[in-house]
Amino acid sequence: MEDKTIETAASSVNNTSSLASSLMTRIVSNAKFAVEIFDGSGHFGMWQGEVLDVLFQQGLDIAIEEKKPDGIGEDDWKVINRVACGTIRSYLAREQKYPYTKETSANKLWNALEDKFLKKNSQNKLYMKKRLLRFTYVPGTTMNDHITSFNKLATDLQNMDVTFSDGDMALMLLSSLPDEYEHLETTLLHGNDEISLKEVCSALYSYEQRKREKQKVNDGEALFVRGRSQNNMRTKKGRSKLEDPDSKETKEFVEKQVILTDSVLKTCEIRDKLRERLTKLFDFPKYNVPFRAGDKYFYFHNTGLQPQKVLYVQDSLDGKPEVLLDPNTLSEDGTIALSMCAVSKDAKYLAYGISSSGSDWVTVKVMRVEDKRDEPDTISWVKFSNISWTCDSKGFFYSRYPAPKNGEKLDAGRETNANLHQEVYYHSLGTDQSDDVLCWKDSENPMHRHIASVTEDGQYVLLYVFRNCDTVNQLYYCDLSALRNGVASYKGRGDALPFSKLVEYFDASYDYVAHNGTVFTLLTNKDAPKYKLVRVDLENPDFWFDIIREDEKDVLQSAVAVNENQLVVNYLRDVKNVLQLRDLESGALLHHLPIDIGSVTGISARRKDDSVFIGFMNFCHDPSQDPSRDEHPEP
Repeated sequence: MEDKTIETAASSVNNTSSLASSLMTRIVSNAKFAVEIFDGSGHFGMWQGEVLDVLFQQGLDIAIEEKKPDGIGEDDWKVINRVACGTIRSYLAREQKYPYTKETSANKLWNALEDKFLKKNSQNKLYMKKRLLRFTYVPGTTMNDHITSFNKLATDLQNMDVTFSDGDMALMLLSSLPDEYEHLETTLLHGNDEISLKEVCSALYSYEQRKREKQKVNDGEALFVRGRSQNNMRTKKGRSKLEDPDSKETKEFVEKQVILTDSVLKTCEIRDKLRERLTKLFDFPKYNVPFRAGDKYFYFHNTGLQPQKVLYVQDSLDGKPEVLLDPNTLSEDGTIALSMCAVSKDAKYLAYGISSSGSDWVTVKVMRVEDKRDEPDTISWVKFSNISWTCDSKGFFYSRYPAPKNGEKLDAGRETNANLHQEVYYHSLGTDQSDDVLCWKDSENPMHRHIASVTEDGQYVLLYVFRNCDTVNQLYYCDLSALRNGVASYKGRGDALPFSKLVEYFDASYDYVAHNGTVFTLLTNKDAPKYKLVRVDLENPDFWFDIIREDEKDVLQSAVAVNENQLVVNYLRDVKNVLQLRDLESGALLHHLPIDIGSVTGISARRKDDSVFIGFMNFCHDPSQDPSRDEHPEP
C-alpha cells in the first residue's frame, strides 16, 4: 500500500512537470507574438484581444474561465493559472502590474483588469456613446485608419454591452465623413431601405484605391511618354519572310506542309467512315436564342447541314416564320459569310455585314425588313466592329479602319497588313459613307480598338476601348439626349462626340447591364476574379459599391435586365449553369429559376418586356430541337 501511494505521488509530480514543460514549449514557440505593453492609456479592448490570442496559441485561454474544466487535475489547473497570469502580466507596464503581482487566478486577474480599465457603468457608457456619435473624419487621415478608429470605438462599446444594429453603424460611419462624400451617401442609399456596414466600408475602400491608382498614373505619365518616345526611335528588326503570303519562301513552305499533311491523313483507313459518322451526328436542326426588336421576333435557324444559319422573322410567337436573310444564297461557292447584323429599334431595317473568303474585312449593307429589299447604303473597311442603332432608327454606330494602302487590290482573307487607327462613325440612313459622322478617334493610341453601344432606352452611347485582345477595357459614355440636334449635327466638325470617361484604367473588364438616370449597373471582375455587379453614379464616378458581391465559389457569367426592375443572373457552378432572378435595385435574390443540369447558351431580353428567352443544352438535349415542330422552323 505504501509503495503504491509513493508511486501515485511520483506520477502526479511527473505529470505536473510534464504539463509545465509542455506549456513552456508552447510559450517559447509562440514568443514571436508582439503585443504592445499596456500602460493604462492605450486602447484596452484591442490590447485585451491581442493578449487573448496569445493565451489561445499557448493553450492557456481556458484559465480565463471561472470554473475548472473536467478532466484537468487540481495541480495541473494551478500550473495553467500561474503560467496564464505570468503571460498576462508580461504585457502590462510596471505600474499596472504591481497591484496584481501575487494574483494566481487568471480569471480574477482578467476580471480585475476589466473592472479597472473597461468599467460598464452608466457614466462610462455615456462617455463612449458620445465619442462614437461625435466621431468625425480628420483631414489627412487615410480611409483605412478612419474606419479602424471607428471600429475601435464600436468594439469598446460592445465590451460594455452596448450594441447598435448593423444599419445604424453604417449610417453613423457615413455621417462621420466630410461634405465631399455626400455623393457617396446618395449613391449608396439610392433605392435601398437598408444598408450594411460592410457595403459602406467596401465603397470607401474602393474610392481610396481609385485615388491611389489615379495618383500612380499621374506620377508615371511623364515616364510613360518618355519610354514610348524612345521605343519609337528604335530601329525595326527584319521581318520573317513567311510574314509575306506572296513571297516565294511562303508558297514553298505552304506547299510542303500540304504534302506532309496529306501523306499522313491518307494512311487513315477509317477516314471516310469517320466523316460519314460525324456528318450524321451533326445533322440536326439548330436554333439560336430569339431576340425582339420593335414588335417582331427574330432568330437564326439551321436545318442541319447548311453552311450558314438563316435569319428568320415572325410577327408574334405564334406567327408564321419567314426567311429574312439567307447568307447561303449570297454566293454560289459559299465564300461570302454573314459576319454580323443588327435590327433597328422599330424593326423596319436590318443592317448586316458580309465578308468574303474568310477575311475579317466586313462590308455593311442595309435591308428593309418589310419587303426584304436592300437599300443603297454600303459601308466598307469595317473590321472588329459591331452595329448599334440609335433609338430613333435613323442610323447606327460602327467601327472602321482607314482603307488599306493596297486598296481594292487587297487579297481578302490573306492580308497581313497591321490595322491601326480604328475610328467610330455614325451612319445616317440614305446617305453616302463619305458623309458619316466621325464620333471617336485616338491618334495617340493607334492600336486601340473601339466598340460603340447604345443603351436600350437610347439615352446613352457607351464606348468600350480595348488595347489588345484582352478583355480589360476602358469605358466612356455620351449622353445623346444632351446633343441639341443629334449626332448628325457633328457632321463635318472633325471632332469626336463629347464622351466622358467612366473607367480610366485597363485594370479589369467592365460591361454595361442597366441604368436608372445617371446611376449605372455594371458587370466587372475588378478585385473579383469570379465577377460581381457594381453600381456607380455618373455624377460622382469616384464612388463605386457592390450590388451583387463576388460569390465564394460560383462564377457570375452574365446579368440581363428584364421586367423593368429585375435581373436574370447566370452563374457557372460546378461546370453547370444556374439561373437566378434578382432585384435590380438591391441585388436581392427573388427566385431560383429551375433548369436541368447543363449549359445556358444565351439569354435574350429587353428591360421593358416581362418575358425572357433562354438557350439551353446538355448531353441529352441539343440546344434547339423541338419534337413538335412541323415543316416550318420555330424558335
